[in-house]
Amino acid sequence: MSLSIDRFDEFFREAVRNEQGKTYDPFPWQTRLARQVFNEGWPDCIDLPTASGKTAAIDIAVFVLACQAGLETNQRTVGRRIFFTVNRRVIVDEAFERAKKLAQKLLDAKDGILKEVANALYEISGDKDAPPLDIAQLRGGIYRDRAWARSITQPIVVCTTADQLGSRLLFRGYGVTDSSAPIHAALCGCDSLILLDEAHVTRAFSQTMQLLTRYQQVRTSETTTIPPMRFVQMTATPADVPEDKRFNLKQENWNDPRNMKLKERQEASKPAKLIDLKKKKSIVDDVVEFAQSTKPDGALSTGRKAVGIIVNRVKTARDIYEALVKEHGENVYLIIGRMRPIDRDKLQGELRDLVGPGRPEVFPTEAKPVFIVATQCLEVGADYDFDALITECASIDALRQRFGRLNRKGRKNPDGSPFEIFAAIVTNEESLKGDDPIYGDAIKHTWEWLWSKKDTNGAVDFGIFNFKPLWQGVESDHATYLDEDAPKRLLSPTQSAAVLLPAHLDTLCQTAPYPEPSPDVSYFIHGPQRDNAEVNVCWRADLCDDPDQWPDIIRLLPPTSTECMTVPLRDLRRWMNETKSKDDRDADVPVQADPDEKRPDSPDQTRRSVVVWRGTKEIKVIDSANELRPNDTVVMPIEYQNWNALGHIPELKPIDHQKQDDESDEAYEARRLHLWRFQLNRAIDVAERATRESKLRVIVRIHPAFENIDSLRGLSDPDLRLALVDRGIIPSEWNKKPLARIERHSYRDSDDDNPDSKPDEVIVFKRLLDPPNKLVLPAIDEDDGEDDLSEGNKFIPLDDHTKHVEERLAAALGKLHLGEIESTTRASAPLHDIGKSDARFQAMLAGITPYEAMMLPKLLGKGDGVRRTQVERNAIFERAMYPRGFRHEMLSIELIEHIKLETDLKHRDLLLHLIAAHHGYARPFAPVCFDEAIDDELRSVHVNGKNITGSERKAWTPSHRFDSGVAERFWKLTREHGWWGLAWLESILRLADQQASAAEQEGKNND
Repeated sequence: MSLSIDRFDEFFREAVRNEQGKTYDPFPWQTRLARQVFNEGWPDCIDLPTASGKTAAIDIAVFVLACQAGLETNQRTVGRRIFFTVNRRVIVDEAFERAKKLAQKLLDAKDGILKEVANALYEISGDKDAPPLDIAQLRGGIYRDRAWARSITQPIVVCTTADQLGSRLLFRGYGVTDSSAPIHAALCGCDSLILLDEAHVTRAFSQTMQLLTRYQQVRTSETTTIPPMRFVQMTATPADVPEDKRFNLKQENWNDPRNMKLKERQEASKPAKLIDLKKKKSIVDDVVEFAQSTKPDGALSTGRKAVGIIVNRVKTARDIYEALVKEHGENVYLIIGRMRPIDRDKLQGELRDLVGPGRPEVFPTEAKPVFIVATQCLEVGADYDFDALITECASIDALRQRFGRLNRKGRKNPDGSPFEIFAAIVTNEESLKGDDPIYGDAIKHTWEWLWSKKDTNGAVDFGIFNFKPLWQGVESDHATYLDEDAPKRLLSPTQSAAVLLPAHLDTLCQTAPYPEPSPDVSYFIHGPQRDNAEVNVCWRADLCDDPDQWPDIIRLLPPTSTECMTVPLRDLRRWMNETKSKDDRDADVPVQADPDEKRPDSPDQTRRSVVVWRGTKEIKVIDSANELRPNDTVVMPIEYQNWNALGHIPELKPIDHQKQDDESDEAYEARRLHLWRFQLNRAIDVAERATRESKLRVIVRIHPAFENIDSLRGLSDPDLRLALVDRGIIPSEWNKKPLARIERHSYRDSDDDNPDSKPDEVIVFKRLLDPPNKLVLPAIDEDDGEDDLSEGNKFIPLDDHTKHVEERLAAALGKLHLGEIESTTRASAPLHDIGKSDARFQAMLAGITPYEAMMLPKLLGKGDGVRRTQVERNAIFERAMYPRGFRHEMLSIELIEHIKLETDLKHRDLLLHLIAAHHGYARPFAPVCFDEAIDDELRSVHVNGKNITGSERKAWTPSHRFDSGVAERFWKLTREHGWWGLAWLESILRLADQQASAAEQEGKNND
């Protein structure tokens, strides 16, 4: 049987089948939407209420893409890259779990419809080494985390936030190197589907997305059609979307048995008591009392076991959490946005069977109650199901979202009677003053409105049916409190985006170098009146006492996103300057900017040194808060113990901070890199599980392997490997694996004045892990524009590397449809690296002098990739007489232009630009390079059988000059192919190059 849209229900049942074999049919609206997408394309808006199963849009998109595998790229209604976008990090995790299960089922499928879908997706990607469906999370911008952006043909589901997606679309990706910004923009803006969940919560970003799609439609290529992006809002309260452009439930037959569960969810009653605490300054004590009450109408009466508490401030949530922990210990959980993903993942796993999709319909009588304390991070999309809910009063739309977590599935008792829930809305006089930095006057107006609607029991029913008619012609006994014409004063203040003009995009698409001034993209994502700036913070246990040594220690093991906590920039600045936080702005959503707040930076304040990591090009120690920039990655010693001042790390307690562990080993295992890391003077082994006490991740004794630890100092790499094997620290087979290596940094502490003392060392032993399955992809390093990017363990000849790139490029072009420019794109591969023939470049790769490099039997394409300190790198550059600012790709285009290599003349400008931009430069300018070689022989080049003397090269116009043609080509091609279209064409070659390098790193290319 062929794969057709008529088989969607069959596919859905297999996709959602659990381990016990239980499955269920899709809701009728899901089947109807699948047909519409296949036949007509996506609607502008999917208008569905909470608990309708909107995340099934992921399944719909994947299945329709598979059904359209035989079509050309531009004929498909679903792009290869499917972005499920939300405005809460916790929800990114929820959507990702669904996508991950689907991807795993497709990978494991042996027969049936799942195997047919997998084969169709393989056909689209053309890469049998990758999974049929790739998956990724973008939930915090950290340099080097970019496995999702490794292929231009791979079908993938990316679960992300508006900040991460929006910044990438606008060529300013948070945590993306300047060099890689065009790749990320291209992959987001071309051949993509962008699903924005709860679009009403991110109105500013929705407005910007609508502008971007219009602008993209205007820019079309005469030579090829760039596959566009498709933007779809998903919201129950669409704005500015005509009725005929919405997909909703009005066509449903509610007598269809498949709709009964959906109808039960919508009709479930959720009465909430209104509790005014009057003049009490804090709601903490009363909320704690309500949550623990076992009285007949209390939260824990009648078998209720799962209690949710949602408040408006991080500090309030933390205070409630600490009070409940005293009575209920490990059965209390705190969920805020400011958590490290590695901790949040563990927490989500624990909560899945308590309040998540795996929770029982009815808890056993002997089960202990659990308490989930959270902020606004649970408002949107979290698949949590509470028996009782206590919430601080907020705007009406925020409250409705919170009540979507109460009896989410319309559960009933075993006898069929409605499950008796408990709910309360709490406020105090302080909250009713108005002018809240998050909700403005909406709390005051909402409370007044709710008070006018309460029944004789002092409650208001927050059941979905009571707030908006979901379809026409359905009679209901429920009263309708609120419809689409709700008074705006009850709603959260919404910010319109700053208007994005084509002139802004002309500025933003320039990434090498960035122009000054350059627009702040947060204004287009959140609007100009919100304080959105964030930074990523991680703690490391191996930083010595001398801050000057920190950059080189961190360079051995750069930070990753899973070990980093995303926190407001204002909070980190306050902590660095030791100023008090303003509790009224301590929220988990962007707050209104405070025009009166200044950044204190007076010289008499205590400074705290931290490291700012902005990629390999910029890593430095700072002690001034004013040096921090939005989306910086900040690394600090674990001794600071300030994680609870900035966010929340469960179970990490300051028992003995001198021996405390960090999480970098687990974070790197997610990137398929197993490591042992030592700081010899502290005997820290962060990968030895046996030395840890329970879950506290604290080393409580020195492992026997570290006895006589001084004997490890100063050993050569081979001797150190043997010593580690002898002590049982690493398995013997690791010493033989070619992909395992040692990197180290020697240092002296700043207060060590003894010239006879031995320097201390930080040592990192790395081993690339075999993937458990194809879902775990190789971690490809972010292209930072450096020529010594390779992280392999052997030199790669240039001819071999060029052949590998040609093969990867040909495979990609076989799945794309470029029309008449395909031959030009194909011609770029054999020519892109010919500039590496410069003797000084060869010397830099080999770590020798250029005169020695002239004697090499073969030209090198990649260096050994050993991560070196900046001092060592500078010494190599000096030895190689390497010209500052030299770029091999610029020499490549100079060679093509001056020695008339055979090229496709019709699209010569495109050929030259693809080569010039294949490391992210030439957008629009080339780096300045004054080549003042002391010997003309150093400039001589032998390439493709031609000899170019140094004097000939000296007469050429260098690429950095304004009249070189580099900038003119960029702007001509941008006008022809569009802002994202040109970046997409560049990415075809760039990703082929990076894929070839990654395969060489893993030893997959055998020549």
